[in-house]
Amino acid sequence: MTRSPNWQHVYDVLEADILSGHRLPGARLVEDDVMAQTASTRHAVRRAFAALERDGLTNLEPRKGMRVFSLQPDALSEIVEIRLCLERQAIARLPFPVSAGKLATLRQIAGRHRGASRDLDSVAAFRLDMLFHETLYRAAGSRQLVDAILRYARPGHAVHRAAFNDSGLREAETAQHDAMIKAIAAEDRDALRQLVDEHLHRPLSFFRAASMRGKKPA
Repeated sequence: MTRSPNWQHVYDVLEADILSGHRLPGARLVEDDVMAQTASTRHAVRRAFAALERDGLTNLEPRKGMRVFSLQPDALSEIVEIRLCLERQAIARLPFPVSAGKLATLRQIAGRHRGASRDLDSVAAFRLDMLFHETLYRAAGSRQLVDAILRYARPGHAVHRAAFNDSGLREAETAQHDAMIKAIAAEDRDALRQLVDEHLHRPLSFFRAASMRGKKPA
């Protein structure tokens, strides 16, 4: 079998496996297995592993190898709170008015996210939610701040996946994107901050409640 050196392909396959729950938190990633799954070289797999760890989706444990990143609800809560602090800082730096072109891009992403939610595609919905926030905060002018937000957003995929199974939360997420765009167009920083708070806290509350009931989020 011809093996491709494209590490990005390996990354995309593993990211989708993790975001969909096909590879659960704590699951071990074995180089030979991933090489067979993706028809890729060892070099490509190792480069993809490094990128996944950098992005907070996996972590390398001594004598245990590479595993899907796993956190208890309390630790996930701390990560969400750190992300929220970073997003509030980005909102404070966001220059108003936001250009018509940027608003149009946000509306286009929100529309794609709505379609992914309607199709029950949790992987696409998570990626598009990340893209929405990344696109919005890049206007704040700090690449380091945006990178930090994304770094703390990715480990929250388990929270998003659990909440995505609830139709009310799916609908709320899409409605919040639309409301955020309206707040940005109206230059209403306080409303935008409140929407982002709710956007992050409601799924987390759902995840924590499911965990306390002894349910394993899907």
